[in-house]
Amino acid sequence: MLAHDKYPVLSIPGSFSDAQTWFKDAKHGKPMHLSLYDQGYDIWMGNNRGTKYSNVSDKFPVNDDSFERWDFSWAELGMYDDPAFMDLIMKETGQEKVNYIGYSMGTTQMFYGLT
Repeated sequence: MLAHDKYPVLSIPGSFSDAQTWFKDAKHGKPMHLSLYDQGYDIWMGNNRGTKYSNVSDKFPVNDDSFERWDFSWAELGMYDDPAFMDLIMKETGQEKVNYIGYSMGTTQMFYGLT
């Protein structure tokens, strides 16, 4: 169980972005995620199906921009990926709920997943 009573927060960025996007405008003040962390939230930052840092698998080589690699929809992200993120977070934290912050496609996929 967490040392505090605040639910964990999962954050999913928009299309063509990854978690580091949330920190790009740090020159304009403290990024939201760091402010939430300072307030005692357990911040989890997700990425949709890989980033430039994790874009490697046995099936697809580095920097593979083939159609097959990216043949998934925001609907699938909402039906499969978001629940998998949340299941992992609840398992790791012992919490029964997860707060969610989505931007652009991150919001769309969650709305789809909730239907």
